[in-house]
Amino acid sequence: SRLAVFYIVIVRGLLIGAIAGLVTYPLAQGLAWGLTTFAAPCIVQPQDLYWLFAGSMVACFVGSLGPAVVATCSEPGDVLNSASLS
Repeated sequence: SRLAVFYIVIVRGLLIGAIAGLVTYPLAQGLAWGLTTFAAPCIVQPQDLYWLFAGSMVACFVGSLGPAVVATCSEPGDVLNSASLS
């Protein structure tokens, strides 16, 4: 159904965002360590990184809404076939 296609596109966007967030979280900690060690004294709390991760998930959700709405305007079979090819 069209609603199922909508959910598939949204979940796909959120999965991509979660994977990207989990990969960039250690990178952000490393950059924060390098910044505080070599450049400028600053305090980076883990809560700051959690908020950044949450913000990126919201951005991925909002970014998935457009393609999800477009996907619901097409036939569900066509959308699923094209999604499996990409």
